[in-house]
Parts: sequence; C-alpha cells; structure tokens
Amino acid sequence: MKTDMQRFGDRNDELRRQDYDEEILFVADLGTEIGDATVDAVDGTAIVVTEDDEQREFALPEGVRAATINNGVLTIEVAR
Repeated sequence: MKTDMQRFGDRNDELRRQDYDEEILFVADLGTEIGDATVDAVDGTAIVVTEDDEQREFALPEGVRAATINNGVLTIEVAR
C-alpha cells in the first residue's frame, strides 16, 4: 500500500490517497463540525455539501465507484 498526502482548496483539507491492488482510496477528515453533509461524485469531482450549504470540491481521476461521508470522514473509492 502506498499513501500520499495532498492538500486541496483554501481550507487546507488533507486528502490522503491510499493505493491498493484493486482500487485507490481517497480519505479526508473534514471534521464533525460540518454536521450532516452529503457527497456526490460528478465527472471526476467529489462535491461535499455541508448542512450550512457550504460546498467543497475535490478533483479526482475517472473511475469513481463510491463516495461516502460518515462522521466528517470523506471516503472515495476509485477503480484501478
């Protein structure tokens, strides 16, 4: 497994990339203060919308299988 750290946006959100044989995982701890947030993956971009209607976007490679957010932790699965 290989792990890379990247920072995105002006909030310095850390998006960790973890490479596995079958998939790549992108994980970011956005904090619990974002409240009840939703995430959607559209055309290589993960879009997170917080309960305060704040929007954060993360550019991703093609092949996103799933994007979830639970307790402020964003997880995105990308096929290899």
